[in-house]
Amino acid sequence: MLRLGVFEGVLVTDEAEQAHLPTYRSIAERIRIVTIPPITGRVAYSKFILTAAVDQVRTPHVLIFQWDGFAIGPTRGWPGFLEYDYVGAP
Repeated sequence: MLRLGVFEGVLVTDEAEQAHLPTYRSIAERIRIVTIPPITGRVAYSKFILTAAVDQVRTPHVLIFQWDGFAIGPTRGWPGFLEYDYVGAP
């Protein structure tokens, strides 16, 4: 089983998307929510991930989920997981 140690859930979203948070109140109460200006396209997203997202990281590692992805469970990792910079589709 993979043991990650320090874990913090962070939702980075723009103000418009926060309107949906009451629907997910049980989740919203357990994570830190960071409001950013809307990301308007692929280039803006890449720029945010490569330059500004690091300002929100308070742990030794980061796992980024996008709108079309999700975690199945925290015990589904493997021992070598943290040796990789990227795990996902090319």
